[in-house]
Amino acid sequence: MLKEQFITFQHDEKEYYGVLHLTNHEISPLIVMIHGFCGDRIDTRRIFVRFARQLVKEGFHVLRVDLPGSGLSEGTFSDVVLSKEVEQVKAILQNQFINQISSSFGLIGFSEGAKIALKVKNQFDRIHSVCLWSPILCAEPEAAERMPFKVRFFRHGKTKKLVLPTDFGLWISIDFVKDYKEFVVEEELQRSQGGEDLIAFFGEMDLLTTNSREVAKDLNIVHQIIPSGDHLFTSVITEKSLLDKTLDWFKKRMLRGCK
Repeated sequence: MLKEQFITFQHDEKEYYGVLHLTNHEISPLIVMIHGFCGDRIDTRRIFVRFARQLVKEGFHVLRVDLPGSGLSEGTFSDVVLSKEVEQVKAILQNQFINQISSSFGLIGFSEGAKIALKVKNQFDRIHSVCLWSPILCAEPEAAERMPFKVRFFRHGKTKKLVLPTDFGLWISIDFVKDYKEFVVEEELQRSQGGEDLIAFFGEMDLLTTNSREVAKDLNIVHQIIPSGDHLFTSVITEKSLLDKTLDWFKKRMLRGCK
């Protein structure tokens, strides 16, 4: 029987919620799933849910979380700022209970969530492995076209913040735009050159990561291309390839000597 429980975290006076998947062992390696822009703890086609349950069967605790402003967590999406999300993930890894049940940490960063994972990676000695799915690592023309940064802001009637609508049906703030343009991970990538603790998976047909694939190649970041994959790995074949490769990598990295 699967053991799954809700868990609450708090940072900057906001509560945010997650689901913790537990193995039958009190202490196990723990993997934290970090969603991307407009994502949540369930994500596309319930991929986080299904993969978390698969990981538990292999001996991992798993945490799926809605960062503030997403999913069920407190806040609104117009509060979202990437640099704040770094602090929110750090608060999770500093949580006393999370540390009590984990022998080590692994991270999965999906799309823009990859940047959060990279920022957090070098700040915790217990993070042994970081896996990036469709990571947006640098400026991407296709992604920029979907961000309405050239549209005029206006003041929201209720919050009084300067906001603008997106094609995703959500509001973003002027703080998000300023932070997004300055939120780079070049230094973090350079630290990880040739390292065995980081891997990235890209979809061959993903137009949102065209430049990011070149960056990974130029900086000697361990990465693999999923044939025919798009940004969300929407086909059964590409999703299976992604999850199988991710599982194998985490098992080799984090389960040695644990069983």
